[in-house]
Amino acid sequence: MSIDKAAQSRILRGFQSEAEPHVMKIIWARGDSQANAVSQLHKVNQKIEAWNREHNLWIADGTFDIEDFIAINRAIELAIKGYDPKAFDIARTRMDNVIGLRKYPRQWQLRKKDFLKAAKVYESEKDHFHNPPKQ
Repeated sequence: MSIDKAAQSRILRGFQSEAEPHVMKIIWARGDSQANAVSQLHKVNQKIEAWNREHNLWIADGTFDIEDFIAINRAIELAIKGYDPKAFDIARTRMDNVIGLRKYPRQWQLRKKDFLKAAKVYESEKDHFHNPPKQ
């Protein structure tokens, strides 16, 4: 079954909307929250692959490269822990490149205000991270 480019683009945007909260958690979260988001994004990729097979398209077309998002998360985490805006700018540039290359929505761009907010939260809670409460 063949599909026109406009219909394919609409379907892809739908998958991107479904993936967005999971992508953001992979980028900004840690631990179980991030692991759950990775699992959910794998499920979205499986839906895309099934849709591609049904329409005789390249199986990986439109899927999400989860490793890119995990790598960006690591870069952001280092920037937050070191309160290093320049390191965040590197992560942001990397995300911009991924967005451009993979044609992801521009609203997925990383914002400096989100970095500053995350760094502030980390700073206020870092004693807890370094010295967990004794039981």
